[in-house]
Amino acid sequence: MTRTTEQVSNRLFSTTFLAVVVFCLCFFFAMRFASVDSVLVNPAVGKPAPQIDLIKLPGSDELSAAEIKLDGRITLLHFWGTWCGPCRMEYPELAQATESLGDQNKFQFVPVSCEGSSRETFEGLWEKTSSFFGSEGINSVAFADPRGITRQSMGQRLEQPSLYYPTSVLIGSDGKIAGVWEGYSENGIAEIVAMVKSLANTN
Repeated sequence: MTRTTEQVSNRLFSTTFLAVVVFCLCFFFAMRFASVDSVLVNPAVGKPAPQIDLIKLPGSDELSAAEIKLDGRITLLHFWGTWCGPCRMEYPELAQATESLGDQNKFQFVPVSCEGSSRETFEGLWEKTSSFFGSEGINSVAFADPRGITRQSMGQRLEQPSLYYPTSVLIGSDGKIAGVWEGYSENGIAEIVAMVKSLANTN
């Protein structure tokens, strides 16, 4: 092996190692932000629900954008993306859990599939979303936030410039934010289900 080849190999190893470290750090922080304390002490809790300006992705026949009514309904607004590792880990279980909540009083699941870059097209977003659904055997409604209005509105309530992914926002039937889960955690979905049932029982 020549000296030049060794240098190239070392550089390739360093680059790969750095990429792994960055991924692990991102995953760590995603897990960290999904603490139980952040659910109820989050600055968004108690504030009005964000502005809803969503478009239904093709093939999502369960709910149309015009049918998203927050008043009198318990709503789980979920921001995620197929490009996000923690999102891909969480979504299949979350989608299954929300199906079990179908008999709860006026509950609706509003998942927003978010683009990975500003160059993403509406058609491309749906293609990636439907491909992921198909690979995981998921039967789920899907929405897009093409103008970013819903995410911007939610960011204002969170008092931060942008969202972490995934982010789940539980909105009570009074139209106010009841809980926020930022990032992925093993207990997050169980906490969401428990809070939905609690809100349903108090109505």
